[in-house]
Amino acid sequence: MLTIVGTGHVLDIGKPVRAIVRARTPSVVALELDPPRFYALQHPEQRGRAPLPYMVMAFIQRRLAKDYGGQAGDEMLAAADEAKRTGAAIALVDKDAQLVFAELNREMPIKEKAKLGWAMLASLFLIGGTTVDAEMERYKSDEASYLEEFGKEFPIIKEILLDRRNEFMAKALRELDGKYPRTVVFVGDGHVNGLEKLLADLNPEIIRLKDLTRDGFEPGAAGGDSADVTISMVVDGNGF
Repeated sequence: MLTIVGTGHVLDIGKPVRAIVRARTPSVVALELDPPRFYALQHPEQRGRAPLPYMVMAFIQRRLAKDYGGQAGDEMLAAADEAKRTGAAIALVDKDAQLVFAELNREMPIKEKAKLGWAMLASLFLIGGTTVDAEMERYKSDEASYLEEFGKEFPIIKEILLDRRNEFMAKALRELDGKYPRTVVFVGDGHVNGLEKLLADLNPEIIRLKDLTRDGFEPGAAGGDSADVTISMVVDGNGF
C-alpha cells in the first residue's frame, strides 16, 4: 500500500503530517529529500556555501515560513520524527540537489535564466502573506492547470525540477513498495500529479495539501481530489 502526501515546505503543517504517520502506521516513511538536504534541515546552524540560486530560494522560503509560523522543511522533520516514534524506516528518495542544479545550469537557456532571475528578485521584495495566500488558493483550485501554466513560462525548470525528479522518485517508490507492505511518502504538492500518473498501476492513496490545510482534516480518511515562482517554492517540492 502506497500513500502519497502533498505538502507545502513553508506551511505549519507538522501536526497533520504526524497524524497521517500515526494513522497509517507505515513500514517506511519516504521523504522528498536527499541525504545532504536532510542533514542540512537537521543541522541548520551548519549551513555551508551553496550556489546563488539555492541561497536565494532558501532565503525566500525562510521568509515565507516565518510568515506562516513555521520553519522551512519542518513538515519533513515532523514526518521523520514520527517515523522514528512509530518504528518505521526512513527513506530519502529525491535526486541529489547538486546534480539538479548542475542540470539547470547546463540546460537552461539564457532567456529562461534571465526570466528566473527577475522573478526571484521580485519575490524578494513582493512576497507576503496576502500575495502568497492568493496564489495558494489559485493553485489549490486547479493544481494541474497551475503547473501547466508554470511549465509554459519556465519549461526547462519544470522539466528538471518536477518531471525528471518525479521519474527519479517514482523509481525509488516502486522499489520501496516491493520491499515494504506500507509506504507513506511526503513530497511537495506540485509532485503529486506526476507521481500519481507514474505509479497509477500501484493505485496509491492520495492526500493533497488542500486536505492537510482544511479545517477538520481527518488523517484516517482518504484524501481529496485525486506561474508564480514564489508559490512554486512552496508546493513544487524542492525542499531547497
